[in-house]
Amino acid sequence: AYHVCHDGREGHQGASFLCTNGTLFDQTKFACDWWYNVDCSKAIEHYKLNADPLKNPYVPKPKPEELQEEPHGVYYRKSYD
Repeated sequence: AYHVCHDGREGHQGASFLCTNGTLFDQTKFACDWWYNVDCSKAIEHYKLNADPLKNPYVPKPKPEELQEEPHGVYYRKSYD
């Protein structure tokens, strides 16, 4: 099971999901996958993906006017209020 807090789909409490038998939640895909495709030993390395709105489908995407381009072509949010 995994829980998404405050994503707007289920009100303020968020939403909970269950992975089917034989699957685990894959933090790199934000989805359930077969147990043999998920490397649980690397889970801590993937925690930072939860806060990245460009990778996490449950985090609202910033509006274009909230972004600024860096010289190397990557866009960053102007402020994180």
